[in-house]
This record gives sequence, C-alpha cells and structure tokens, in this order.
Amino acid sequence: MPPASPPRLLRISFAQADVERMMTLVENTMLPEEPPFPEASSTWTSGMNLPWLKTVREQWLREFSVDEFERKLNLWPHYMALFDDENVDLHFVHAKSSKPDAIPLLLLHGWPGSSHDFHKVVEPLTNPSNPTAPSFHVVVPSIPGYAFSTWPHRPSFTIVDISNLYHRLMAETLGYNNYAVQGGDWGSLIARIMVSSPKIAPHVRIAHLNIYSVVPTSAQVIQALQALVPSFLSCIPGYTTLVNLLSSTLNSLLFTPAEQRGIASAVAYGRTGNGYFHLQSTKPLTIGYALVDSPVGLLAYMGDKFYDWSDPAHLDTRDLIETVALYYLTRSFHTSVLAYQLSHEVAMSLVFQPGQWTAAAGTAIGYSSYPYEIGIAPRMLVRGMGRVVMYKEHSYGGHFAALDNPTAFVKDLRELAAGHWAQ
Repeated sequence: MPPASPPRLLRISFAQADVERMMTLVENTMLPEEPPFPEASSTWTSGMNLPWLKTVREQWLREFSVDEFERKLNLWPHYMALFDDENVDLHFVHAKSSKPDAIPLLLLHGWPGSSHDFHKVVEPLTNPSNPTAPSFHVVVPSIPGYAFSTWPHRPSFTIVDISNLYHRLMAETLGYNNYAVQGGDWGSLIARIMVSSPKIAPHVRIAHLNIYSVVPTSAQVIQALQALVPSFLSCIPGYTTLVNLLSSTLNSLLFTPAEQRGIASAVAYGRTGNGYFHLQSTKPLTIGYALVDSPVGLLAYMGDKFYDWSDPAHLDTRDLIETVALYYLTRSFHTSVLAYQLSHEVAMSLVFQPGQWTAAAGTAIGYSSYPYEIGIAPRMLVRGMGRVVMYKEHSYGGHFAALDNPTAFVKDLRELAAGHWAQ
C-alpha cells in the first residue's frame, strides 16, 4: 500500500456559470398549479407536499446567496487527499482546536446529507465556551461520490472500503493514531464497520451513533412480546383484544415512551417511507441521471426526506436549500446514490447479522436518540453492539441530529469523551 499523499488545501468557489444555470432552472421549472386531489395540499401521505415545495422554491430564489454560502463553507479549512491505490481524491474539512490535548474526532454523514450537515457543531466542538470541557480536532470527510470527493470508477467499492479509507485519512494522512468517530445514516454503518475491524478498532477509543439499524425489527419485537402471552388464552372469547391489551402492557413495561415511539416510527418507515431505498438499491443511476441537472427535482426528492426525518419545529429550510445546491453544483447526485446498490450486501449484513459486527471491547459506545429519527433503537438492541456506556433520549431533533439539535449533539459527544476517552 503506497503512503498517503499530503493533503492539498481547497478553497470552495463555485463557477458563476453553474450558479446562474442552477438559479435559472429553479426559476423556470414548471410545477403543477395544484395537487391532483385536495387532501394532498395539507398532507404528505402521497409524497412531497406541493405548497411546501413551492414555498421553499420561492425562498431559494429570494434568499440564496452563493457568496454567503461559500463564506459559510470556507469558515473552516477544506482539503483534498489523493489515495492513488483506491483512485479516490477525498475531500474533508479539518478544523483544529487550539487546545493541545484536543481529541481527534471523525464526523460521518449519510444520504441525503453531506459534510455540511455539521456546520453548526464544528465551532463549539473545536472551541468550547467552557475551557475545562473536552475539545476536538474535527475531521469531516465527504463520502466518495459526494460533493468534492471523487468516485473511484469501479462497481466493487463498498462502505467497507470507505471505512478503510477513513482510517487511513486519520492515521496516515493526518497522523491521528487514536481518535473518536461519530456517525448517522451511512455514517453509522461505516462507524460500526470501523469499531468491529481488528485493524481499525484498536485506534477508535470512543464511537457515537445517532441511529442503530439492526433486527429484531420493530415488527419482530412486537411479535416477541405477543409470544410471551400464554397460548391457552386463545380459548378465551375476546382473545385478540386480550392479547393486544397484554402486548401493549408488556410493551410499556419493557420500553420507555421514547423507545415505543421509535418502534412505531420504524414500523411506519418500513410500510411507507423506504421506497427510495428500494429504488436506489436496484436502479440508482436511473434516479441519478434523472435529477442530476434538476435542482427543483432534487429539492422535491431530497426535501421529502428532510421533512419526514427532521423535527418540523427545528427544520431550517436554509440547510435543505444549501444541501441541494451543494449536490447540484458539484454534480454529485448520481454518484451519491450508488452506495445503496454497491453496499447493499454489507448493509444488510449489518442490519440482519449484527453479531458479526460487534465493537471491540476497548471501544466505548454512546448512542443518542431523537424523537423524529426514522427508527429509535431500544436499549436492549443497542447493547448488542458492544460496550455501550451512554444511552441518551432527547426531547427534540431527528435524523439530521447535528442540524436539528446541535446543542444536544455537542453535549453528548463531550460527555462521552470526558468519561471514556482517557480510559
């Protein structure tokens, strides 16, 4: 394996012609005048809500400033690191703390997010207001095929390869022999691969997740609860009502209210919310090519997920607009969805065979649940990951935790680091 190339500084600047084309398309895209039936004006049951889409499109036209967006991105240093053997030029943010004992922290995003998911937490993580609080050297890579990170141009590149690449970035390129990792969405799966890898895990002292996708699924949990009901009850009139009542009682005894809501959310997601997953797992380039040059199409497709997976009281549509603009201006949407097909086998193994991906004993695991996450894992499931030392439930926030609830996100990472980094 060749040595890592020195990173090159990257100043984010978008071509004016690309920005003008984007804004022209946003303005000239013809949306339907009204939904096909009245209920679609006030609900999301059939997909994107047209009045909401039009409102956000108008906000994009009225408020978006590429100069302000570039300024926001360039608040922290961006770099590119070429890994010749993988044919990947990896983009990452590297924001160093002024404190000499700062902890190297790898923040991992997913889809339809980006490295920009963490723009609200980089400053408080690197420079805490409390001088005695743990601080971090923050590293935020873009997944290969996302934004400025190139795709390696081969159909066998999976999240296992990405986990190895991220470790090389930390250990070889940046010289961080030990570090912490945090992940949501794809980032959570990548983090789980890293902490279960005999090669990588000894270097990861702490890991934090805001989603943990495994079976038993919520449906299987309910089935297990029902299985606890004695079979002789089937002879009693009103059996079904009685079983449901007993299952509900057992559910309330075994799970907290937040965990119960999470189970219900996971069931709902499995029934009506994962169509994108099946599409992108089977024909990713079809949707990729269809939307790569359609900013309003991207806004509708990605915005549906931002709305469904975020706390509606804390969803900042400016974050959505900037995320869609980043996908469009880097022409990366069609490569961003490839992981769903190419990493499908690995992802299914992580979900359905979690025992094969148990974290190393030396890694301290933290988990934070947010009420609008697409599925909150109960404690009994998270404990199967390894040495879980922290499980937190928060009153607001969702899938994009660092955007929805940055205060809790930072606080939990600090608490985990304070208690377990030095162990």
